[in-house]
Amino acid sequence: MNAAGAYTLLLSLSIALRGVDAWMMRTVTSYQARVETYAPVWDDDNQVFVSGIPNSLSSGGNLTFNERYRATMDSVTTSSIEGALMYLQRDCIDLGADPTDESVNCQRKNNVSVITFLEVQIVQPNAALAEYQGQRYMYPEFCPFVAMEDGECAYADEQDNGDASSESGSSRQHPPECKQFNGLDGQPDIGPCVGAQAFSADMVAPYYDTVWFSYPNSCVTSSWKNGKSNTCREQYPGGLCPFGTEPDGGNCTFSYKILGYLSIDQLVGITAINATSNSGSGSSSSSALDNVQKASTKYYNNYSAFCEAGNVEFHSYDQDKTLGLKNVTSIPFWENPSSLEANIARTQQMIALYNALADESTNHMQQLPSDLDAAAFLRTGVLRVSWTTRSLCPANFILHIPRARQGVANCVR
Repeated sequence: MNAAGAYTLLLSLSIALRGVDAWMMRTVTSYQARVETYAPVWDDDNQVFVSGIPNSLSSGGNLTFNERYRATMDSVTTSSIEGALMYLQRDCIDLGADPTDESVNCQRKNNVSVITFLEVQIVQPNAALAEYQGQRYMYPEFCPFVAMEDGECAYADEQDNGDASSESGSSRQHPPECKQFNGLDGQPDIGPCVGAQAFSADMVAPYYDTVWFSYPNSCVTSSWKNGKSNTCREQYPGGLCPFGTEPDGGNCTFSYKILGYLSIDQLVGITAINATSNSGSGSSSSSALDNVQKASTKYYNNYSAFCEAGNVEFHSYDQDKTLGLKNVTSIPFWENPSSLEANIARTQQMIALYNALADESTNHMQQLPSDLDAAAFLRTGVLRVSWTTRSLCPANFILHIPRARQGVANCVR
């Protein structure tokens, strides 16, 4: 047995002797974000934010509180905090090959308007932990990330092929990992497991430590557009806990609270650009908060007004983007889009602006933790060797401690 194996055995025995259930997962709390079309709305009766999806999009009339609560995490994907900016920058704001193309219609992709910040609690199903415990190149305690499209799981790459689940009325084809949530088509039934995937190597919009998360809810093999009947939801339950219920890994696997949201137009400074100048005036060194506070009727109200006046938020002219973006026209907020340092500063600016605007007494919004770097352990599950762990692992090893499940700590290079 090598040194690492010996230390792993000693750690496992030590924890086992303390009487800890090796398969017991404690609740993980994670701060995440989601770029959305509709701003959350405040529910006075329950004193929480819920989905702001319009009633007009519901086939059943006015949405109830429970329906709005469910809609926020009804088979969707989220990201770590910095990932919201990565997605917005990489996928939503670039005007593409022709910035004068009228088909763009002065809307960002999916008409996104806000970044919603969430506090999520997770307890994975035991079957899922057992299924993926040996996958050393996955995020510990998480299942594979599964793309979600319109409330339905899908292949991340549309070019991929697969067989549609026989139990689903959808024509979309579903990856095997999706079928595992309910044990469909001969796949193991591991329960509605939260997925995670690191995404840190993007050259177009490099944001350090970005992680995508996937949340399977009921009737995950059918989209919102096709309709998720009550029968389907009951037959194929999901992971979202009922409001006020904590996850236990059996009855449900995740719950959430919306802390608040931030207007994208406020963040990037569009509402602080003088509508009479037809240009993105303002210093890139000035804070977004200063810009927001200066806004008045002489400034653009939103992105549509800004765009319709002939302005450009972001446009890259690079044909080859494999090494990042170098030829870009943008407002000051998006300058140096492929610079890791600039993107770190953008993330810090976003958090600072949100926390400056969040005030529970006036707008019900709760601040994000002031130092999210301290929460990196919650995302990576890796504790670097320090004086507290040096005696547990040999030289040149680090101690890997899963965030939630006890009894499987081990030393890794």
